[in-house]
Amino acid sequence: ARAPIAVVFCDKAAVTAVQRSEAKAQAGRILATVRVSAEWVESCNGLRQPSYVTLVILPHRPEDWVRSDHAMGTAVVLTGPYLRAYVFLDRVKEFDSRYANPDAQSVGTILGHARAHEIGHLLGQPHSRSGIMSAEWRRREWTEALAGTMLFARLTPIVVRPK
Repeated sequence: ARAPIAVVFCDKAAVTAVQRSEAKAQAGRILATVRVSAEWVESCNGLRQPSYVTLVILPHRPEDWVRSDHAMGTAVVLTGPYLRAYVFLDRVKEFDSRYANPDAQSVGTILGHARAHEIGHLLGQPHSRSGIMSAEWRRREWTEALAGTMLFARLTPIVVRPK
């Protein structure tokens, strides 16, 4: 049985419908490999239930937020009933353009992997040496993401905090 988790997805970056759909599909597929099913709610107003995670897509990384120049996101609220993380669309596009064919449409795929990475942090996963929770992504991670093989390195299910 999969543990359901409500994910409030707030798009403040005006991600295209195609990219948003691909990102949702990719993140859902990746989470399912560790027996977590995401119930996606597209809203910036939260939910009327006691516990959920919020993932906000921002157009640009705020200058004072993340220490790494290449970080595509950050999980900022890791405890309590309302966990929150951010993904930076400019960093996702920059990472993708470093390796992609200029005609490729892979931003949605990379965005989905970045979403899964930040949700992993919200569910208690630290950075790992490989896989979706790797701290720094390079060509190998980009290639694995496009091949659908960049997943959580752990074989055990992610523990979903009780609501």
